[in-house]
Amino acid sequence: MTFAGPRRPDGVGSRHSPVAGPATGFLGKEKTLLYGRLADLVLVAHFAFVLFVTLGGLAVLRWRRLAWLHVPVLGYGAAIEIVGWVCPLTPLEQRLRLLAGQAGYEGGFIEHYVGGIVYPAGWDEIHVALGAGLVVFNLAVYGTLLFRRSRPASG
Repeated sequence: MTFAGPRRPDGVGSRHSPVAGPATGFLGKEKTLLYGRLADLVLVAHFAFVLFVTLGGLAVLRWRRLAWLHVPVLGYGAAIEIVGWVCPLTPLEQRLRLLAGQAGYEGGFIEHYVGGIVYPAGWDEIHVALGAGLVVFNLAVYGTLLFRRSRPASG
């Protein structure tokens, strides 16, 4: 009989879970390290996504063709915030962290990593306003772009 160690409340590590926790045995440390690195890569991609959703309109002022990418991403990001959806990158990162033997986290990506900085206490009541503010900010940027474009050239 082999002792498998303590079971976690989320089921990871049990023989009935789809993935039985971090890889062990031959190449186990390498797999654990790989899962940790992949989780970090997802974290960086998620931060880049949030920054692009938030400030991508400013990039469009410089590179106008970027609007074809930013507008749908902005809509999706605002919907996540307003409706309360979970971005698929959040459970992916959490799963990779668990596979790496690291602790996961409760809630969403933004609440966990930048919640105290971006969101005041009790942000649940104002998340719709924050999502709407995101859209209004970017609409103002796009309005500036359209205004510049419609002005007759002087000189």
